[in-house]
Amino acid sequence: MASLAAPAAAHGGRGRDGTVRDGLSRPVYSYADAIRESVWVDTGLDLDRDGRPDRVAADIVRPSEPARRGGKVPVVMDASPYYSCCGRGNEPQKKTYDSAGRPVQFPLHYDNYFVPRGYA
Repeated sequence: MASLAAPAAAHGGRGRDGTVRDGLSRPVYSYADAIRESVWVDTGLDLDRDGRPDRVAADIVRPSEPARRGGKVPVVMDASPYYSCCGRGNEPQKKTYDSAGRPVQFPLHYDNYFVPRGYA
């Protein structure tokens, strides 16, 4: 992960938004207020040849503060064909949802570290 901090360190050790100090990232956004969503993304391919574009599932956790301002944040992505139902947790750890079907918890993701530091 050192490469993520390198560009900010090259600019005097401070990122544009103040999230880097002394060459290290620091949490500045609320993890509790993060936006959590599960979406489907069209791939533009039809590898199963059923006449419809194939889709992939994506779980997204991102800081709400930049989103409210219309800002963009960098993405840390961990892709796998096995995360759709369960996330990255152990067998008893399942994704959890609120009563409206919105995701609440994705087991063993890195989001609790990266989201407060301005990453999706």
